[in-house]
Amino acid sequence: MNDIFIPLSSISHLPVLKYILNTFSVKNVLEFGVGYGSTKLFLAHECKLTSIESDFNWCQKFSHNVIHCRPREYIIEKLYDLVFIDCHPSEDRLDCLQKAFSHTSLIVVHDTEPISENEYGYSNVKIPLGWSYLDCTINPCWTTIFTNKSKIIKLLQNMQQFDDQVIIDIVKSSFTKKDKN
Repeated sequence: MNDIFIPLSSISHLPVLKYILNTFSVKNVLEFGVGYGSTKLFLAHECKLTSIESDFNWCQKFSHNVIHCRPREYIIEKLYDLVFIDCHPSEDRLDCLQKAFSHTSLIVVHDTEPISENEYGYSNVKIPLGWSYLDCTINPCWTTIFTNKSKIIKLLQNMQQFDDQVIIDIVKSSFTKKDKN
């Protein structure tokens, strides 16, 4: 089998997502930004996945429910178990996050490390009353989890740390499961 080279910085969110998918009842997911890592992982876990993608050519690489539009322009019309944000253009991420608070109780955002502040502007997020967040600082790229459920935060704080080999194994396993769509 040929190994697929994927930089660890682009997959640092996968252990967090895998932990969430294995720990909580996540069936219905809204994903801002299609990706080989997150999208394949959601599909491997048989989630009902709606993905929003701004790059038309990238949309064509996937056969599930992918909507081609600019992420900040997408109108969220229903509730989701999880909203995942890792989209382009980068300036849309803050708008997607602000909209997501009223459509889920669990949000995962990739690339939230302080060095990315100028690009994404996460310090400007207006966190609603009753919501908490947890920064997962795996490798150079951070992943932040927002939730309004205190039980979720307590469980997530117990999440084990992952080393590079575990991350690589998670990625390889997500590529070996059959995409049912």
